[in-house]
Amino acid sequence: MARIRSMYDWTWLKANDAFKRCRRKENGALVAKHSYIRKWGTDEDGEPIYCGTYWGTTLVKWYASGRVDVTSNGWTTMTTKRRLYQFSRVSMDRIKGIHILRDTTGYSRTAVVDNHGWFTLRMDLDDCGLRPVGGTITPGTIHSMVKPSKSKRNPMRKLCRGDVMVSPEGQPYIAERGKNGFNLLPYYGDPAPGLVRLTWDDHIEVTGLLELSLSTAGWKAGKRFECGA
Repeated sequence: MARIRSMYDWTWLKANDAFKRCRRKENGALVAKHSYIRKWGTDEDGEPIYCGTYWGTTLVKWYASGRVDVTSNGWTTMTTKRRLYQFSRVSMDRIKGIHILRDTTGYSRTAVVDNHGWFTLRMDLDDCGLRPVGGTITPGTIHSMVKPSKSKRNPMRKLCRGDVMVSPEGQPYIAERGKNGFNLLPYYGDPAPGLVRLTWDDHIEVTGLLELSLSTAGWKAGKRFECGA
């Protein structure tokens, strides 16, 4: 059977169409070299679940409800990364020796530490973002940032990269260098040593005047904390 021309923008409907048109259902639909669309099983409503495989390793599952699950299964070859991205628009990066899966679809830009298990990318069009299967979405992407030195420095007086500050509303922010000084970015914990989870949404540029007035404005010094994948 001829391969599917476009390897991008896969959905349950596209996988369903490809599988129905293939002649040898036991092998599945050939869509690229060593890459097939196969039937995984059925969901609770009796609708088929389709999966995208490379060399027999399942990387993505599509559900009729719109849900999409992804996994690397522990493989980090260039072609595995390419197939994972082509099937789901999830990219695999490596930061400080740790593999990260990132949602690049534009919905949430979330990321998780790859533990070789399954992650849900999408439940439906209104519920998108990488999270462990059955878990909740943790906002933000993952960024490299070692912990600040354990000196007696007061971050309220001298702010350094990696310092955590808590806003008057109780939201933790982490300091990162910007073009003209520091930015305070919404911070959601450390998913692994040397890595932080943060977003650039509503980031605050720390001017000299703001740095001097943090304490009087109700800001407090915080601490780094661990979070899930």
